[in-house]
Amino acid sequence: MTIPQNQTITSFGNTKQDLVMNWIRSEWKGILAEFVSTMLLIALGCMSCIPIEGLSLNPAMYAPLTFGFVVMFNIQIFGHISGAFMNPFVSIIAALWGKISTTVAIAYIIAEMAGAALGYGFLVAIAPVDMAGDGLCLTLPSQGYKRIPSFSC
Repeated sequence: MTIPQNQTITSFGNTKQDLVMNWIRSEWKGILAEFVSTMLLIALGCMSCIPIEGLSLNPAMYAPLTFGFVVMFNIQIFGHISGAFMNPFVSIIAALWGKISTTVAIAYIIAEMAGAALGYGFLVAIAPVDMAGDGLCLTLPSQGYKRIPSFSC
């Protein structure tokens, strides 16, 4: 049996390229589900933080209810495909608990970060306000706290 120079035989006669392609074929749906669910979470959730024209402040329950509904929607749609983790830390914990493999966790984390960046980028592109300049959908200390002491709260 001759082996082409660019391929090496692994156990059971599979090449490394075949093993990688089989892994991609088996995991692509979960990776795509994590990408889309995280993108929807950031885009739709942060959209609720945009001020409503004519109101000085958004009603206090808009953002929590919107994020809750988006998480519920994502779990219903993507939960059976990938678990709908939507958070790199949750993917790390799932890997530590043995629910997913380390390679799948790494792929999920990359997909979640890319989905979050695309979701926020989409929101910045369509928002009528300056999202970053106005501090919308950013984790910042409350008005009464300075940055350093707020870490101890």
